[in-house]
Amino acid sequence: MSYSQNSETTPSRQLEVKNFEKYGMEFRYGVTIHTQPEWESVGVMTDGVMLVDWRLTGNLIESSYVEYAMIKDVDFCASGKSIEVYSTADGPILGISFEETEQDLVLVDPCVVMFDSVSAKIKLMPIFNVARKLRLKKTAIRAVQAPAELLIAAYPGFLINNRMSKYQLKPSVPLAITPELTNSAS
Repeated sequence: MSYSQNSETTPSRQLEVKNFEKYGMEFRYGVTIHTQPEWESVGVMTDGVMLVDWRLTGNLIESSYVEYAMIKDVDFCASGKSIEVYSTADGPILGISFEETEQDLVLVDPCVVMFDSVSAKIKLMPIFNVARKLRLKKTAIRAVQAPAELLIAAYPGFLINNRMSKYQLKPSVPLAITPELTNSAS
């Protein structure tokens, strides 16, 4: 049996680097674009019992996810720093990784990421009593990942408001809000 690769049916991964500048800050992030075969679920009758199985459709689907995100500015991040989402028991925290010790992680311009199911938007909320820096115990962090493109796009709005001290000691006042989310995968 011989096999030949066909670029139209072979899974692939590509890293696309994106850059933008906003409010005097430079953002750079890498997006992995993954192309793979599409599968669909089908009902199969086996011994009088309906089972669900999967079969190839012959189509390719494309998905993407952010591998990394960086910020460079004249404030705390002159040399470039990572932007990460930190999963904690109190919810996800988006921030700039500034400094790290064995026990602690210092975040600059942190915010809580909140999904508002009524408006179908994501709100970037200031953290009560945290102006610019948050020292987070590493034991409080459950997971760390790069933010989605939607969060990267909304974060500059939070940053500029936070850096102008526009936050209030009211936890229900977001400094940035994403557009309404849809269920479309594209």
